Amino acid sequence: MEECYSVLLKSKPVGVLYPNEALTKSASDHLKDQSKTGAIGHIGSDNSSPLDRVRRYVDSPYMYIGENIAYGLSSADEIVPFFLINDGMPSRTHRENLLNPRFNLVGVACGSHRIYKTMCVVVFGRIDGD
Repeated sequence: MEECYSVLLKSKPVGVLYPNEALTKSASDHLKDQSKTGAIGHIGSDNSSPLDRVRRYVDSPYMYIGENIAYGLSSADEIVPFFLINDGMPSRTHRENLLNPRFNLVGVACGSHRIYKTMCVVVFGRIDGD
């Protein structure tokens, strides 16, 4: 937590994340998949990556995508600090995605998980025109 606090003190404000239907559908696809299988991680049972899932709904060569997943947490009050503190993770990718100024869009899907009871998939993105 101290490391997170130090990083936040040094961080510049980032822009607003606007809800995006395509990113929400992508998050929902992964949620539905892992709800059934009980799997964890960013690769779907069909070997899809977060970018693959977004490409199902967006036809643009100019996409920048990130994905965070929280298992066993059920409210924003739990999930956002989990992403920021990112304790126990080998990298701070969850925090980096949340604070990344390049992202301006977000899609969220939360629901049940066979093992962890709940899960929430957050897909961050920037999708630029051709």
